[in-house]
Amino acid sequence: MAESRQHKNLVKCIVSYLETIPGCCLDLVEADLTDFNTRTTRIVGGYYPDVFYRDRDKIIIGEAKTDADLLTPHTDRQLSSYIEEVLLFPGEKHIILSVPFLSCNTLYNYVNRKMEKIPECGIFFHLINDMQRNEILCL
Repeated sequence: MAESRQHKNLVKCIVSYLETIPGCCLDLVEADLTDFNTRTTRIVGGYYPDVFYRDRDKIIIGEAKTDADLLTPHTDRQLSSYIEEVLLFPGEKHIILSVPFLSCNTLYNYVNRKMEKIPECGIFFHLINDMQRNEILCL
């Protein structure tokens, strides 16, 4: 499916944000961007994440959502699959979600509701937006 310009910019925000995570080797980052060095090849629960990173210490799955696709059944199934995937990893677990600035509160509330359904398991949710304002929630 062809992605919108806004979606591509949100994916770029995730890739830029990865540079701030200590110990993250950018050579191992896969991103769903045509001009990126490595396209996403990993399938997680039947979905291709927009950004995927894994080394021996940490796993990071990044997903960009526009206003139109943030609160959909597809997104809910997708995020549930990503949570299941990172729970299998013994090291640091990160999920990065990128949305337009005006959707920040919606994303925050959505992730909080999702977190209430899962017992504490050490997942770091990074909520970022196209204005580079970020928040980290730990599950």
